[in-house]
Amino acid sequence: MFLLLCARKLRHVRSAGDLSTNHLHLGFLQNASLKRISTSTDAHSFTVSYLINSCGFSKEAAVSASKLVHFETVEKPDSVLSFLRDYGFTNSQISKLIRNRPTLLVIDPEKILKPKFAFFYSVGFSRPDLQKILCRHSGILAYSLKNQIIPSFEYLKSIVHTSNNVITVLKRLRWAFESSQQKRMDDNITILRDLGVPERFISSTVRTHPQSFLRPLDLFKKNVKEIKDLGIDPSKLAFARAVSVMIRIGKSTRERKLDIYKRYGCSDDEITSMIKKHPYCLALSEKKIIRAIDFLINKMGLEPSFIAKNPILLHFSLEKRMIPWYSIIQVLLSKGLVNKDISVVQALLLSKSRFMNKFVIRYQKEIPQLLKIFEGEMDCLELIKGSMEMDS
Repeated sequence: MFLLLCARKLRHVRSAGDLSTNHLHLGFLQNASLKRISTSTDAHSFTVSYLINSCGFSKEAAVSASKLVHFETVEKPDSVLSFLRDYGFTNSQISKLIRNRPTLLVIDPEKILKPKFAFFYSVGFSRPDLQKILCRHSGILAYSLKNQIIPSFEYLKSIVHTSNNVITVLKRLRWAFESSQQKRMDDNITILRDLGVPERFISSTVRTHPQSFLRPLDLFKKNVKEIKDLGIDPSKLAFARAVSVMIRIGKSTRERKLDIYKRYGCSDDEITSMIKKHPYCLALSEKKIIRAIDFLINKMGLEPSFIAKNPILLHFSLEKRMIPWYSIIQVLLSKGLVNKDISVVQALLLSKSRFMNKFVIRYQKEIPQLLKIFEGEMDCLELIKGSMEMDS
């Protein structure tokens, strides 16, 4: 009986000992877990503080960015900021660059960034060019130099021919180095080549409107067919220009613009002729089209058919060209200094320097105010009214 009691007592002691040991072990794990949470919280807090104090982030932006990157010391992020400053990036540019891609702060700038910067400078990028492009599309810095940046650059150069033109494309199209986008661009360019569009026209259109070549293939084919149906010759520059315009504007927008021309008296044939001569007449805003046609018809007295034959007039700035230049001709006519048979339209089609020499400088002694009218600083009505008051 005594032995039985001893055995029970011993089991009780062992059980209590095990419980105590387990309790201590759980406590150790709990403390370790709390320590990790504390460390993680400290790192998060450190990252947020660094983004605010060193990168110019707002607290909200810093908290958001800290979900993508975190660090516990300043060595790596400081080295990245120092590298960017050495390459001429301003504080605001650095802030924008890091906001777009926070993970830049934890890379090795000498190993990752320096070779890429060296390549860009070697092919003709200026510091301002590179700063502007990277601030718009910081993802370029995440690309492999060997496998993506260099091949992408060479691909674009094969189309637009010079490094400066590649830089122009990158400024206008932030995704120009994306492999998938280049594949789409290549497919669409092939469509134009198969139609016989000259390489020089493809090149100039890619340079000026690269986004036009990133449309889905089916949509691109459809728009190209519509342009062909208008009767525009693929071998002419107007065809490539029409492609860049038709691709960029939706069907409903295009129809609204065509309706404006019709409301002002242009026939379907005249509108087609206008698009053939100057496809950009469809790229103008609806407000611009209305204001330009209204001025040409109601102020200058031109017929819709004449505008259709000279669609370039619609493209001129009302404030900087048409109104002041037309006003100068009216002043000269009112003074009897030019022949009444003068073609105002031909005058508007002159280059800026030729118009100035022929109608401003030539008559500046007789009418000193012409320069102010030319520069839009004076209304010709003020001059004519003042002249009439003096004559009376």
